[in-house]
Amino acid sequence: MTQARMDRDDAGLIVSEFTLNARMALFALRLGDERLKAGGVGTAQLPAEARNELADTLVKIIEDYKVLWLARNRPGGLDDSVERMARIIEHLSR
Repeated sequence: MTQARMDRDDAGLIVSEFTLNARMALFALRLGDERLKAGGVGTAQLPAEARNELADTLVKIIEDYKVLWLARNRPGGLDDSVERMARIIEHLSR
């Protein structure tokens, strides 16, 4: 990503958005992998160490998501999308 060159005023923001999208995809893959390794159990039944690491990762993703959302969009819709991600943290925190 750092080698991308764009002649745009928002080039840095675009790189940040792509980086966040990659982090979100990697989080989803890791969550799925952990569930498969645990025998297909639900998120709340994952081992505590995995749940804690995943929750910490998602908290950081949400923090960056909020900043990037507001850099590109109006506030409307932000709370809804953050709430959806926060529900995953709730399952990880059980």
